[in-house]
Order: sequence, then C-alpha cells, then structure tokens
Amino acid sequence: MRQLTGLSIEFAQRRLLLGCLSTLIGLPVMCVCLFALFGIVIPGMDALARSGDGNLAAIVLVGVGLVGFLILLVIPVSILLFVINQRARALDAIFTPLGLRGSSYLLNGRHYQGQLAGREADVYIYRGPTIELRLKTGVTTRAQFFHRDSIPVGVAGALNKHPLEALPGLEGYAVYPLDEAWTRGWLADERAVQAVQTLMTTGAEWAVFRSLELQPGEVLLHLHRSRKVFVSSIPLEAAREWLAALERLAQSAEVQPAPTVTAEPFQAASRQSRARINKIQMYAIAFIVFVMPLCFIAIGVAVFLFATYFG
Repeated sequence: MRQLTGLSIEFAQRRLLLGCLSTLIGLPVMCVCLFALFGIVIPGMDALARSGDGNLAAIVLVGVGLVGFLILLVIPVSILLFVINQRARALDAIFTPLGLRGSSYLLNGRHYQGQLAGREADVYIYRGPTIELRLKTGVTTRAQFFHRDSIPVGVAGALNKHPLEALPGLEGYAVYPLDEAWTRGWLADERAVQAVQTLMTTGAEWAVFRSLELQPGEVLLHLHRSRKVFVSSIPLEAAREWLAALERLAQSAEVQPAPTVTAEPFQAASRQSRARINKIQMYAIAFIVFVMPLCFIAIGVAVFLFATYFG
C-alpha cells in the first residue's frame, strides 16, 4: 500500500510539473494573442468599417484569421509532427537492423513486425510509455512473472492469490502458473532461468511495471509507466538481448512435455481495438486542428460582412 501511495504521488508530481510547463508556455502566448486581438485587430477593423471600406475590412479579417491559424495551430502541429518523425527515426535505427518493419501506431507510437529465427515477432511502443515485445510460440499454457516487491504482487496477495514458492535462480520473482507442475519442470531448465533473469533485469530501469508472460501462442515482455518525466531511447543492445532472451524462453518451453492444463490463445482484441482507436484519433485530430478553425474563420467573415452591409 505504501508503494502504491508513493507511486501515485510521483505521478501527481509529474502531472503537476507538466501542467506548470504548459501554463508557462501557453499563458504568455494567450496574453499576446488577446492583446493583438483587442489592441490592434479590433480597433483597426472598426476604423476600416467606419471609413466605409467593408471589402478591405473583410480581406483584413480573413488575413488575420489565417495568420492566427498559422501561428496557433499549424506551427505547433508541425513541431509535433517533427518530434514524432525524429522519434520514429530513432526507433527505426534500433529495430530495423533486427529485420523488423516499422509503422505508425496509436498516433505517436510505433509497431514493428517481422520474423526472428523463423518466429513471428511484434514490438509495440506507445503512450505510457509502454513497450510490448511479443514472440510466437507453440505452447498453449500460461505463466506470469513479476518482481516479488512489485505492486501487482501486492495486489494479488490482497486478493488471496499467491505465487509459487521461490524457485532456484528466481528467488526475486513471483511466478503465477496455470499449470504448476509443467511450469516447475520448465523452470528447472537453466536456459529458461537465464532468459527470465535477462528479461526482468536488462535495460528499461525507468519502468514502473515490468512483467513477463508466457501466453497461449506467444511470450511477452511488458514494460509500462516511468518514474521519469522524459524517457531516453531504448538501447540497441537491450532490444537485442530482450528478443534473444524471448527466443531462448520460447525454445525452452517448446522442448518440454505438453502441458496438461492449457488455455485458448488470445484473439488480440485489445490490440485490434487500439488500432481502430488509432484511425479514429487521426480523423478526430485532423477535424479539430484544421476543419474547425477554418469553419470559425468562415463564420466570422460571414458575420462581419452581414453586420457591415445589413447592420
């Protein structure tokens, strides 16, 4: 409970810091825009209207609206796209040499897909920050690994769900198996123990939640949330070690006797749902960023012309 409270405080502090930074940047910009609107644009429009040159006033209104649109929306969006592109390039430099193809995922994330040693591999990197590395396997049982002092283990204990007793070489980890006897035999293999140690300790020291799962049809390393405000890129060597360790773990599981307690493979519904959300987000952002401001400018011009000629 104390660990969960401390984590909540860290997240609140980070949100407060980001909020303060956003305010320090946004407040001066908003003040300058309001000063320009009420101190320069409106008096100038009023002077033009009084002089009887309504056409010039309309042209000025459209010009000011477009300039404001450029400053307040297009430039920040361009900066955001530049940052996303640079991040994509940095991640491509890590995963492309490993034979994986990259594509955009959930607006500012990346999805890498390909074959590693004849197995289908997927890497998802998206907001959180969250990193998922998935490698296909033919095993159809389930086992989960957490650090013994982690928050999920504490929550599981409160729900009266307890892991296996400490296994040789894995004393610092909580293991939750679906097939207990099969999992014990599997983790008696030194290759599996070393692979688990690598996946649970190498790189990503920033990750608050770190788990390793054997799921029906795949092995998965999941890294989520950070105690740091800004997370540096993934080291190339760490990515190689993770994928190699997942391969060794899958091989070790497949040479074991077939498990007696099995489960159905997941249908990847959550990932498909995230992909659909990604498309919806793209359309929604395009509408909010580009279409709505142009509509407001058009409405403003129409109102001004109506007031000028019929008011």
